[in-house]
Amino acid sequence: MRIKRVTGAISILLLVTVTFAACNNNGNSQSPAAHVNDTIPRSTNKDQSIPGSFSNQTLLKFDSNQVKSFLNSFTSFKIFEKDVYTFYQSRKFAYAWFDENGLVETADNLYNRIKNISDEGLPDKIPYKEKFTEWIDELRENNRPSPSLELMLTCQYLLYAKNVWQGLPEKQSLAIAWLLPRKKISYSQLLDSLANSDILTNEPVFKQYHLLKEQLKKLKRIKEKSLLPAIKTDKKKLQQGDSTTVIVTIRNWLYVMGDIAIDNKSAVFDESLADAVKKFQRRLGLKDDAVIGLPVIAAMNYPVEKRIEAIMVNMERSRWVSAELQKNTC
Repeated sequence: MRIKRVTGAISILLLVTVTFAACNNNGNSQSPAAHVNDTIPRSTNKDQSIPGSFSNQTLLKFDSNQVKSFLNSFTSFKIFEKDVYTFYQSRKFAYAWFDENGLVETADNLYNRIKNISDEGLPDKIPYKEKFTEWIDELRENNRPSPSLELMLTCQYLLYAKNVWQGLPEKQSLAIAWLLPRKKISYSQLLDSLANSDILTNEPVFKQYHLLKEQLKKLKRIKEKSLLPAIKTDKKKLQQGDSTTVIVTIRNWLYVMGDIAIDNKSAVFDESLADAVKKFQRRLGLKDDAVIGLPVIAAMNYPVEKRIEAIMVNMERSRWVSAELQKNTC
C-alpha cells in the first residue's frame, strides 16, 4: 500500500516541487505586485505606436481584400476573423511581421515555437503546417513581404496563444479533473500585447510552467534515448557501506535524473550515493534516511511515460493558475 501511495503522489509532487523552487527564487524582498504574472496579458494604456515585437513600419501595406481571401482559403482561422480585421484596420493594413529588411526576428521566433509545440506539452497538430513551412522556406530565397505569409503568421500566433496560454479544449481539461474556472483570452489584447513587448519571451503564464517545461524536455530526451535503467534487486534494503552490482545501476539512474553530479560506476554504496538518495527522497517527500527500500525502488521504476504525462497535466494546470493564487503562494 505504501508503494502505491509513493507512485500516486509523483504527479502532485512534480507541481509542488517546481512551485516551491520558483517561490524560493523570488526571495522575500519583492512586493507581490512586483512579480505577479497573470495567465492573460493585462490591458495597457501605453501608446500603441511605441515600437515592440511587431514591425512599426507604416509604408508597406497590403490590400484589405487579402484578409477575406486568406480566411476563405484557410477556414480553420475564421474564428479569429473579427480580431484580425480589427488589428489590421488599426494599422491601416501595414505589415506587422515585415519591415523594409524583410521578415522581422519575432516571426522566426514564432515559427520555431510552433514547430516545437510539443515542448509545451501539447499535441503536434498544427493546421496548414506544410503550407506554413513552404512559405517560410520560399521567403528565405526571396525575402519580400507576402500578404499570405503575413496573415498566416498572425493567425498561427493567435492559435498558438489559444493552445499554449489558454490551455487545452475544455473537454480535455475536464478529463484531467482540473476545476479552476477557465479564463477567456482576448485575441485583440494578445495582439496589442505583442505590439508592445516580446510576449514570446515573457509568456503570460504561471511562472512554474517554465520549470515544468524544462523538466518535460529533459524527460523526453531521456525517453527517446532510453537512458533510465530498470532497477532489479531481490534485496529489501540497501544502505551506505553495502556493495552489490545493482548499486551501479542505481547510481547511473540517479546520475541521469540529476541527483548525483558524477557517475563513478562504483558498486559500493558510498557517501556521494547516500547524499544523492537523500536528494531523491526529499524530491518525492519520502523520509531522507539514504536507505534504498521498496518505496524508493518503486519510485525509480515508475515509467518515464507516466512521468511525462504527469508533467503535461501539471503544465495544463499551470496555464489556469491565476495571478492572485501565485501572489498568495509565493
